[in-house]
Amino acid sequence: MVIEELNQLKEENEKLRKDLKVSNQAREEDKIRIVSLQKKLTKIEKREADETAALENMVQMVEKNLELTTQRALRAEATVARLKEEIKILKTESVPIATYNQLLDANQCTMSAVRDKARAAADQMNAAAKNAEQAISQLLAGVDTVKFISQQLDSIDRITDVHVHSDNG
Repeated sequence: MVIEELNQLKEENEKLRKDLKVSNQAREEDKIRIVSLQKKLTKIEKREADETAALENMVQMVEKNLELTTQRALRAEATVARLKEEIKILKTESVPIATYNQLLDANQCTMSAVRDKARAAADQMNAAAKNAEQAISQLLAGVDTVKFISQQLDSIDRITDVHVHSDNG
């Protein structure tokens, strides 16, 4: 009877050792996974920081281009106003038709150049806006990934707590 109980206790002891070994292996695997996920999170955070910096640079470039375009438009408007005034003065002085036509042609060329520059500036601004929109989309996707990894790490913490509580119980 004592031998039987002793054998039974040995079997139970052996089973508990196996369970402990399996639990320790699972804990080690969880530690490795946590380290791996932390490395991934660090990479994602660095990539997000890089993307944010790139986006900030892009926004600064757009702002600079907008400022330059505004300055060009103001200069063009001033030139147009000056030319209109010159035309008005020349008309009142009874300028010969050939001179008038030359001034009119010069004004048309200036207006055409202003329109072309305005179109080019608008195209540049549209391209910059599209690039900014893509960068923002990528940044938002990165944020979703970081949230997901955070949830995974939180879940691992809860799983580890369950194993610790079950080992103590």
